[in-house]
Amino acid sequence: MKITNLLKLAIPLFIVHAIEEYSTGILDLDPLFRWVTMHDLPTVVLYTAEQIALVALLFWAIYRPMLWLRVFIGLLFILEITHIIPALAQMSYYPGFVTAVLLLVLGFFYWKDFLKRNLL
Repeated sequence: MKITNLLKLAIPLFIVHAIEEYSTGILDLDPLFRWVTMHDLPTVVLYTAEQIALVALLFWAIYRPMLWLRVFIGLLFILEITHIIPALAQMSYYPGFVTAVLLLVLGFFYWKDFLKRNLL
């Protein structure tokens, strides 16, 4: 599948992922958001801004492809493993787990296409 099509598929999937994370309590568990609360920042504001920035980066990577940006987005796919490892370690659900699995699968095809186009 072409990399731009994978990115177009990633946009709604990342939005659903954000909804899953937020509705299942990621703000209470993730160390990043615990750090934010120590600095009197509303966590939901930071979380929303982060999600908006992510969607903007995905659109940017589709319509203005740059190597560094596409590598960065590929790393974000890999970062989704941070939902899977705690779930497996605890043998219980961790916020964002379901969509993280889907994003990792999408990330596999993303990197496969990316490496094929840029290294071969």
